[in-house]
Amino acid sequence: MAGHGLPGIRVLRSGRVSPGATCPASTVSDHGVGARDRSCTAASFGRALRSLSTIAHDRFRRLCCRSYSSSLARSSSMTAQGASRNALRFVEDETAQQALLSVFERAREAEDPNGRRVLVMLVSRRLACLYEMLIASGQVERFDPDQFEVVTDRVLDASPPGWSDRRAILIDDVINLGSTLVDRYDDLVERVGDKHLVTAMVALRDRDRGNPAFAHHLDIESERNGGPLERTEDELQELARQLATCLYRSLTPYFTDFPIFAPVQMSPDVLEELICSGRWLTADVTARIGDGSQRAYSFVAAESTEEHIRRKAVAAAVELAELFKVRVYTAKQNDDDRLRVRIVPICVPGEVMPSRLDRALGSLEELIHDAGNSGLKWQGWKPRAKHRLLQMYLSACLAEEFWNDLRQCGAEIGEISAEKLEDGHLGSYFGEQHYDGVRNAYAHAMELYRRSPDDGPAARDELPLQLDSLLWRHPEVRQHARYVADLAPSDEDDGDSAAPRRPAAGSAVHLGQHKLWVQRILNIFGEIDASFEHPQAKRLRELSYEEYQRYRGDPGSFPDIGPRILLQGIRPREITDAVLGNDGKDGLWRRVVVTLALDIGNDLGIAVPTTIGDDWRDPVSRQFRSGEGAFLAHMSHSRLRTITATEAVEQLDALTRDAFGLPLSGDLSDKDRERATDRIGEESHRIKDAIPGDRLLQLWTGIVREVRDTSFIADFKTTIGGEDHTRMTFEIEGVLSQNDQELIAEDIPIEWLVYESEWNGRPVRSRCVRLVPPTASVSD
Repeated sequence: MAGHGLPGIRVLRSGRVSPGATCPASTVSDHGVGARDRSCTAASFGRALRSLSTIAHDRFRRLCCRSYSSSLARSSSMTAQGASRNALRFVEDETAQQALLSVFERAREAEDPNGRRVLVMLVSRRLACLYEMLIASGQVERFDPDQFEVVTDRVLDASPPGWSDRRAILIDDVINLGSTLVDRYDDLVERVGDKHLVTAMVALRDRDRGNPAFAHHLDIESERNGGPLERTEDELQELARQLATCLYRSLTPYFTDFPIFAPVQMSPDVLEELICSGRWLTADVTARIGDGSQRAYSFVAAESTEEHIRRKAVAAAVELAELFKVRVYTAKQNDDDRLRVRIVPICVPGEVMPSRLDRALGSLEELIHDAGNSGLKWQGWKPRAKHRLLQMYLSACLAEEFWNDLRQCGAEIGEISAEKLEDGHLGSYFGEQHYDGVRNAYAHAMELYRRSPDDGPAARDELPLQLDSLLWRHPEVRQHARYVADLAPSDEDDGDSAAPRRPAAGSAVHLGQHKLWVQRILNIFGEIDASFEHPQAKRLRELSYEEYQRYRGDPGSFPDIGPRILLQGIRPREITDAVLGNDGKDGLWRRVVVTLALDIGNDLGIAVPTTIGDDWRDPVSRQFRSGEGAFLAHMSHSRLRTITATEAVEQLDALTRDAFGLPLSGDLSDKDRERATDRIGEESHRIKDAIPGDRLLQLWTGIVREVRDTSFIADFKTTIGGEDHTRMTFEIEGVLSQNDQELIAEDIPIEWLVYESEWNGRPVRSRCVRLVPPTASVSD
């Protein structure tokens, strides 16, 4: 490089793993005043070269970027540490493999007519994860930063300017119905101002579920006319399972809304000592799609650790935090006993109004400015983007705490810094305009936390918002979640089904020992997908593009369709209250245990995190919706009680198979089929005993006011159907189970449920009066 005569700068290739990307960095040596070597990432290197336009020829800059990009692709495969270079090797359809790879190459051919950089938008969360995985494996080169700007659709929330009259490419891996891609396409056309400059590219297309009018609007042809590869719904579901496996095996997290650190290496003894330290509650949340050499953990800050963070962090921000958890993915190395470890700190703010969010970020900005000026301009962002920015700050504090604990336990990983973040994820998520500001703010946040004293009060919101999510307002969703609680008493008799108890000091809880309980939790999302999303998508498939435009602007104009299910979510707290009962206690383990099941669901693509709230008048929060892998948990409790065991065997989803000890997919052997039939029969009897009807018509929740010798009085209020504020008197032996007869006392929560079944073509109603299930199985 020095031979090209670029004054004062020479570019060397370093053998060191870059902290900012999973590849060797380039070292730029400046022989000017105070000569020193500095590491930089791909994006930083591209920006530096562009700034040299007055002294470096365009052709030379492109050569530098291409050389740097090639080194990224070559060296990223080194970080796989012996793994096959084909990160898509678990995708059995080789033609689909090629389609996924070629969509990036087709986008690379785009040029802007005015010589500007082409905007490339990765539309789906899964595609953004696949892109980073394929770069790390060396199968795809990172888009040349001198010719392309790569973003995800989340950038739209940060109000990016300067897209007018710019060539733009939208990329998605699979188009199912097509509504999401249409939404993003129309958003881009509006910002660019010319639909001829915007092109949608997809790798595969669903031939069963796609809306032809949407495909026509996007100018996506059929496969026979040169369009994307077409597959059936069943084939694409299998592809979804296989892609989740690819991401999992490559230690690529299946989410993008939290900072992700580049892999580090450490001895297994480090994690064992960390577990024994007592500063973190540890759960093994490994999904079965690993290869046996991989583990996934969730480290939840113990009470003392959480209090320590709350005393050191900026009060106006950390008081909004409701969850402190670190996801850790590990894989054994082939050549020694050390582990390759991926760390993702997850600190989630609770529900917050936009005005309070502004105040929290304003306080942060003022204090962080003392550590350095980030240059970040966030004031014009939408509430969702601001919520994600607050997540970044809180996660920086959590990362600092966790990283230091790892080092105390013997990990030789150096001091934590923003240099160790994965630049690809961060840059595409916030956009190039805000990338430097977010990264600088992250570094300053860690520095501020590091030097802050821990002698202040532990900041905590004493009156958090407790509003129901839109999806939770559907009685059927609440009813289905309550089924898990309905089954809790009988599940306690079966250790594999019971909710995980808080791990003892020095140990970890293994969710693999509670597979049926995990299935019950995640089936809530499978049921949402099967009972809400699929029927709605079927109706949307019938709309013309013009009708869909009207629907998108005003969902109320199509009352038979309703608000878009994929744009709604539910909060973990809502599931927790339904599954474990709301007894007024809020112990740490009770708050987090359901989120551990969601961690598994996230890695499988069943439960997808999403930030809800883009109106200044509404609260904003992180919620979960059903994802592309929701079919893996479709076997609902209500379905198991209404079909025969033989029928159920043919419909078993992957999670139920796993809970029954069966292969996740494929045909069952005669022996497996016999075992499945027996297990389904047992499960069906248990469900029928706990849920005495096909459909919940009415539900009253109340409090026991008076207990007499043979009867009791309770005050109820309506939750589903019926008259509100009812006082009822019941005979104890006539309505309560033997267990509840022994436990009944004044001020205990109680429920009165009315179910309806069908018998010989006629409706039959049954009632159930019970005490609210206790939370002893998950107590602190």
